[in-house]
Amino acid sequence: MQSVWIEFKQRKSLLHISSAEMKRYFLLITLLTFLLLNSCVQLSSGTPVKPTGTPSLYKAVYLTHNLGALTVDDINAHPEVIISTTFDDFKSHAVSKIALWVDKNAVNMIDKNWLNLPPQKYFPLVIVGYNDPLYCFRDTLSIGQIEGPYVDWSKEEIEPGFCVWMIIKEISDEGISSIFRGYHQTPTIQDILDVTNPLLEEKQDIQ
Repeated sequence: MQSVWIEFKQRKSLLHISSAEMKRYFLLITLLTFLLLNSCVQLSSGTPVKPTGTPSLYKAVYLTHNLGALTVDDINAHPEVIISTTFDDFKSHAVSKIALWVDKNAVNMIDKNWLNLPPQKYFPLVIVGYNDPLYCFRDTLSIGQIEGPYVDWSKEEIEPGFCVWMIIKEISDEGISSIFRGYHQTPTIQDILDVTNPLLEEKQDIQ
């Protein structure tokens, strides 16, 4: 009788251990199932998924309307560039310093007054698709109080390319010193990043 009781206790102990292990497995499977379903919901939703990384991972935000001057393959190869198709989404990424890229097909979506307000007025600004900075920043976006002669743009070759603007120095009663350049070439994301990434590290004298 005693041997039967010992055997029963051993079996009960084994059953107890097995139950605890099953409980842990169940919790693990439940967690993995939740994470998988959550990922599926995000991928299947029709709304854009905002970046979840740290701001330093993203070097530029690019506003475009449908297919712009940059190719889809080029965009897909550069996750460090955020793609925006609305102005509200575009400006939501300008809470910390980032390069602002605007496709030539999206310039009418921009609030020009917003571009002239801090802090974004001190960020690198790029127009993608045009190669003449005077056309881009004086006659199209009207920023920086840029002056210069009248130009009949119908007689000028302003495509393809990209243009860059950034204030380097702004001191009261001394005016503005800025980067103001145009690049006459077929634009690619890497070519533009090669220009704007160093500008993100540029020291600015703003007083």
